[in-house]
Formats: sequence, structure tokens, C-alpha cells
Amino acid sequence: MFFIILFCRDTTLNVMAVCNTDRIFWNVVAKYPGAHHDNFVFTQSRLYTDLENEMLPGVLLGMLQT
Repeated sequence: MFFIILFCRDTTLNVMAVCNTDRIFWNVVAKYPGAHHDNFVFTQSRLYTDLENEMLPGVLLGMLQT
């Protein structure tokens, strides 16, 4: 299963949306000001917590700076 992670920043809000290849959203976070870094938004999400605790199948690729 593949996931697409989209970060969209404007001057007021940082939005993270995650969907699978069937275009079904698994996670949306839209509550942090645009000044917050993408890694901060991701590490505060339920998706990150579930992946870290191995409650969802999959692996995290890349380096996260917290």
C-alpha cells in the first residue's frame, strides 16, 4: 500500500493530508499555524503515533527532525 503525503502551507495554516492509492484519506491535520515545520505537524499526528507503535502496517522512510 502506498501513501501520498501532502503539506500545504499558506500564511495562516499548515495542512497535512495523507491518502492511499485509492484516494481515500487516512489522516488530515489542519490545526497548526503556517510557521510550524512539516516534521512537527507529522510527529504530532495520530498517523505518526500509530506507525511508531506498529499499530499500522508500514515503515517510515526518511529522516525526521524533531
